[in-house]
Order: sequence, then C-alpha cells, then structure tokens
Amino acid sequence: MTWIGASLGAALACALARRCGWRLVDRLVARTAWTGAGGGWAGCYVLYLGPMWRSYGTACAFFLFSVGSIGVAAAVPYGPSGTLGPPGAALRTCSGVSNCYVCSPGSCTPSGSWQSRIENASPGDTILLQSGAYTPRGGLSIPGGAADGKIVIANHNGSAAVIAGPVSIGSGHVLMEGVTVNSPASSFAIHVESRTSTVKQNIELKNMDILGGTGEAVRIRGNVRDLTIRNSLLDGGRDNHTIKVLCDDPSSCSSTPENITITNNKFSKTRSSFYPASGEDLLQFEGAGNATVTYNEFGQNPNGEDCVDWKSQGRSGTSILFSFNRVNECNLQGILFHQGQANGNTTIEGNYFEGSDQLMRRTHARTKIINNIIDGNQFVISASSLTLAYNTFMNRGNSLRFGDTAQGAPQNLTIINNIFSGTGFSCSSVGCGSYTASYNLRHNTSGSFTC
Repeated sequence: MTWIGASLGAALACALARRCGWRLVDRLVARTAWTGAGGGWAGCYVLYLGPMWRSYGTACAFFLFSVGSIGVAAAVPYGPSGTLGPPGAALRTCSGVSNCYVCSPGSCTPSGSWQSRIENASPGDTILLQSGAYTPRGGLSIPGGAADGKIVIANHNGSAAVIAGPVSIGSGHVLMEGVTVNSPASSFAIHVESRTSTVKQNIELKNMDILGGTGEAVRIRGNVRDLTIRNSLLDGGRDNHTIKVLCDDPSSCSSTPENITITNNKFSKTRSSFYPASGEDLLQFEGAGNATVTYNEFGQNPNGEDCVDWKSQGRSGTSILFSFNRVNECNLQGILFHQGQANGNTTIEGNYFEGSDQLMRRTHARTKIINNIIDGNQFVISASSLTLAYNTFMNRGNSLRFGDTAQGAPQNLTIINNIFSGTGFSCSSVGCGSYTASYNLRHNTSGSFTC
C-alpha cells in the first residue's frame, strides 16, 4: 500500500507539473518537459526534494517511464543560514563567569590592558571586548588554554569590537567569537601554524568577521587538529586565498591539519580595503587530513581564480565531505578538485553550482558526486573511477565534458540516475574515456552520450 500511495502521489505531482509548468509547494518543485510537435509527454522530474519525497520522485519516473529512480537534488537549503558574523554571536557578560575580564581599548576591569590581558591569559580565562578599535603592538598572540579550560575572546554583550590583526593562536583550546579581525597590511589576519611535533588543537572561530591579509585572511598549517570555523564572514587574501589549509611541507606532507571543519560561512573577495586586486582562490587545501566543508556560500571572487581548489597533496586515507554549499560567481572554476590521496572517502553532495565551471581532475575510486544541482555551467570530469549519481543538470549553458588535456580521459566512470535537461555532452581532444551509464533522464540534450 505504501508503494501504491507513493505512485499515486507521484502521478498527482506529475499531473500538477504538466498543468502548471513550474510550481513551488512546500519546497517541492516539479517541472514538465515536452517533446515533439504533438506535445508528447517526455519527462516529469522533481527538484529540491527532502528524503520523504525521494520515493515520490522514484515512483514518478517508474509511473511514466519505467526507468527506475531519477535524479533527486539536495534535501535542504544550500549555503549558510542564520545570522552570520558578530551580530549572530552569543551575548556574553561576566555575570556568573569566573576569571572574566571586560576590556575597552584603554584598559580592562578589574585590571590590565586588553593586549596584556589576552597575551597573558590562563586556561579558563574569558576576555570580553567592548566597542572600539583594538590595535596591538606587533600583532596579537593568543596563548593556549587547556582541554578543561578554553581561553575565550569575545565581544561584550553584542559590542562591535574590531581587532587590527595579525592574530596568531598558540597551542590551542581557544574560542574567538563575535569580534572583527581586520588586517589589511599584514600577511594574515589569523594564523594557526605548527611545523613541529607540538599539536595545536581544539580551536574555534565563531561568528567572526575576518578581513584582510595580503597572503591569506586565515592560514592553517601543519600539526593542527580539531579546528572549526563557523557562522563567519570571510573576505581577504589579497594575493592568495581567503582561507588556505596546508601541510607542514607540501613536498612531503609529514604533518597535515586534521579534522578541519568549515561550516555555515560566507566567502568573498570584495569588502577588504585593498580590492579590487588580483588573487587566487576563496578556499584552498594544499595538503590536509580529514576535512568537512558544509553549508557555505562561495562567490564574489571577480578578480581571483577559483572558488574552491582542492590540491593533490595530503595524507593517504583522508576523508573529505563537501556538502550543501552554494558555489557561484567565480572567475575560473567553481570547484577544482584534484585530490587523489583521499582514499578514505570523498563525497561531494547536495551542492548548488551556478555560473562557474566545475572541474574534477583527479580523485580516488571511492569518490561520489551525488545529489548536486549544476545550473547553467560546464562540468568537466577527467578523474577516473568516480560515481556521478542523482544530480540535476539544468538551464541554458549547462554541459558535461569528459577529459582535459592536463589529466587525460577518465576511465571507469559510473553515471547513474541523473537528470540532464538541455545538457551539451562533449569530449576533450584526449577523448571520452570509458563510462557505464544507466537510468539517466535526458531532455533536449546535444552531443554523444548513452544513457
């Protein structure tokens, strides 16, 4: 009975779509596709579906085409949610908090200057900054806290505190929340690095506004573990990248950052005082261990290069999750992925790619590209042994090309249960390579591709 209900529901959704074209009901979007002079039924597909609707999409395809399940896009909104930057930070006071200090640019209560209070902080200390501009002498160095007592640097009760970077973070166990770090003249706005056996760990940058950095706005290098950047506005990296994550030595990568989480942020290269300027990527990994990049918005990089560049260096066995991000308005690639060391698992899932080419150059056999929307751009695959499944290619200008001159033609691809609407298929000068394709839905496509 459940299957019958799903089939009837799917038939109803298709009928509504046929009558209305595009129709949005509770985040369900159904679209009709027609072909031939007689207006024959050629397709009904469903976008932006949550898990509860997956059976309906499958049933719809079965009901009309008997081709099995079809492409289903991400189940949740793309990109960040909530209030980003300092306005979204928790409201903190010293009421009921031990070892807590409230500082102005001139002094702190009960004693000390703001810079000395931070740089001489002990595990468990909380330093809250009132509104104002905080300009350190020679940069600001935050010492390490402890596993049972983080050092907390935050704004006071929603105050607008601006630190002139650069800021370097010590051995770890540090939380920075709700402050702006602006460093237009220094190499980095925030710098976390260990090129020794000493690990820097348990670091969180939360609801920050991080600007500037002639090299990077944020650089994470070497023996760094359990670092999270969330709910923040990130704009900087004049000559290089807004965020760069790299191992101690890219030629050997004996020490790689591990468990790096970048979630619910907005990346750009437009607000810092030195723009317009040339530069590179919004986010670059050049040697890292396990990494999670989710719910971010990457865009507004008009004079740079890629939105996201995941290079080949790294630790064997690395697991990578790139999920539910919105990627658009990049000068070159939306995502350039040539990470072959990640033979743990690589999943690129539920993202919205719009207006920039995406290039998958080198991946491991356990790489899955699933449930993404590719909207009006070119998707290039030269990596071998990956799976492309449940994706939706849509709108004018979208295309799927096999092979590129740098990497060659892909081999042993699995292409299954995707929707291709208006897609142009092509091969590079090095050829198409080899693939197995099944249960894909095509409408108004061009070029050679066997479903």
